[in-house]
Amino acid sequence: MIDVLPDHTDAYLQAVGPQPDDVLVEMDEYAEEHGFPHVGPALGGWLQLLTGMVDAERVFEFGSGYGYSAYWFARALDDDGQIVLTEIDEDELALGREFLARGGHESIARFEHGDALDVVERYDGPFDVVLIDHQKHRYVDAFEAAYPDQAEPVTFENVALAIEVFESTLLTPDAPLDRFLRGDADALTETQKEGLHLFAERGCAACHRGINLGGHGYYPFGVVERPDAFVRPEDDLGRYTVTHVEADRYAFKSPTLRNVALTPPYFHSGTVWSLEDAVRLMGDVQLGSELTEDEVDKLTAFMHALTGEQPEVTVPVLPDITDATPRPDPAATLPDPDAAP
Repeated sequence: MIDVLPDHTDAYLQAVGPQPDDVLVEMDEYAEEHGFPHVGPALGGWLQLLTGMVDAERVFEFGSGYGYSAYWFARALDDDGQIVLTEIDEDELALGREFLARGGHESIARFEHGDALDVVERYDGPFDVVLIDHQKHRYVDAFEAAYPDQAEPVTFENVALAIEVFESTLLTPDAPLDRFLRGDADALTETQKEGLHLFAERGCAACHRGINLGGHGYYPFGVVERPDAFVRPEDDLGRYTVTHVEADRYAFKSPTLRNVALTPPYFHSGTVWSLEDAVRLMGDVQLGSELTEDEVDKLTAFMHALTGEQPEVTVPVLPDITDATPRPDPAATLPDPDAAP
């Protein structure tokens, strides 16, 4: 099995995600016996969840091996769905057909022997989910095949979608606050407990709530007092730039506070590097309250209790940079907020 996920993330996904059936257990055993690299049941279950969450109807795989990931995808598709497997090794493809047939998924599967980039040309898009398990130097070709109607498929938006899927695997469980909420009274220090009390009493939880302590809504930055232009630039109008709704002027998404001690600089402008300074500023402009140094220390201590176990990420070997490699555009500007949507 490929070690894609750190142990704690793997254990979490196996605990909360879909469980493998007898055929998948046999496929895992086959991979272990033959040394076949595959994603394993934790990530496989996550692929099934992802497919269901986006209500996918069609899935295309650039490289399928013996059908392991395809089997997980197929479990999330309806009877009229479609999963296209591609594989250059005919024996592996035949084995994948056997496994999916035994699981009752053969009717929605298409088994294509050959180069995936040639195969995809024979199918009309779009596909709801595309798995690219391909040679790194052919990723651009795979993007072009996955987005045939786009002149420039390697765009910020498409790459952002791929990064979004990757980021959804970066779980950081078991922060001290998590252990405290599960009943471990010693998981927080006394100072952190007092900070938690202040966090709720002063109203911080109004915007930073839920399992992620934020990240769920847009709120005006400067409810009571306008921040300095250094922190909130006058020409950065926040959500208004997208919606052109007056109530959204200077409204920004409240970020999650999980791992906040590890993620300076703070605020959308990235101008505040001290967590203590960020806490003081929020007290002034959002709560209309000048926090004492003792309160700042306690709130900051509480926020350190939001740091969970960090994932271990194996950095892939990227293809060589060539003349065709897209470059960032330093001259790019934000859209005109007063332009018509």
